[in-house]
Amino acid sequence: MIIRSLIFLLVFGIIGSLLFKVQKRLMPKRYFYYSRLIDGIEDEISFLGLASRTFIPLFIGLVAVLVETLIPIEMSSLSIGATVGFFSIFLIVWPDFINPELISPHFLKVKWKLFTLYLFLLICFTVFGGIGGLFGQYILTNEFTFLQLFDLKGIFNGIIATALWVIGTYLLKIFAQSFKKDHR
Repeated sequence: MIIRSLIFLLVFGIIGSLLFKVQKRLMPKRYFYYSRLIDGIEDEISFLGLASRTFIPLFIGLVAVLVETLIPIEMSSLSIGATVGFFSIFLIVWPDFINPELISPHFLKVKWKLFTLYLFLLICFTVFGGIGGLFGQYILTNEFTFLQLFDLKGIFNGIIATALWVIGTYLLKIFAQSFKKDHR
């Protein structure tokens, strides 16, 4: 049973990884590389490219949970979505972790930034996949209405928390830059 579960999750992780390649072919001018966050963003970001790339784990988590009803693997919807979201990005970034010599020469000087970005993406895609899995469970168990998905109090709390994180990050950036100044 565990082998069947692992194969199921890995297949959907591979499908999620392949969706990145499909997106690149379908939207070559709007394609967004997350590594642009390291380089600095020189040209305008395509919102459609960023959104479609970010929604891949949500989509693959949702689809995996819906397909799981046909091939039961005895895992929670959250676990299925989170694992599939994790595998979909892990299969793309793991070669750089295993063999750092494969990293582009452009990123050799900022390897720590690249690995930090990879860890951030692993966490985000795991969370987004889990959310997609929860959407799938919700669709299967309840009559689906769009407004029932939103907890307004939770959204409001999330906005406040995000604002506090942004302010805190900005203050930390100012504090860190103060160390770079020449104090002669």
